[in-house]
Amino acid sequence: MSQLWLEDSGDDCIILVQIQPNSSQNQILGVGEWRGRLRLSIIGPPISGKANSELLELLSSWLSINKADISIVKGHKSRKKSIRVKNVKSDQIMFLLGE
Repeated sequence: MSQLWLEDSGDDCIILVQIQPNSSQNQILGVGEWRGRLRLSIIGPPISGKANSELLELLSSWLSINKADISIVKGHKSRKKSIRVKNVKSDQIMFLLGE
């Protein structure tokens, strides 16, 4: 599988994600073949940053790291986002995905 959605940037990692807000549950759906991004469903609506907040909460829980170590660097008002994860490498994320 191509890993265009995941890259190391110094000590950090950049994850390209696509979210689906207003879903029935918060979950990681895997890598989408068509867009080549990590797909996530989010319960919160895309209003007042609720979906963004839940996205960061989901990723911090999944990666077992502090929420302060995750930030949205691009796409604050879009379904397609770039997420920076501090002090985490791409191989750790691939391990969590079972790749």
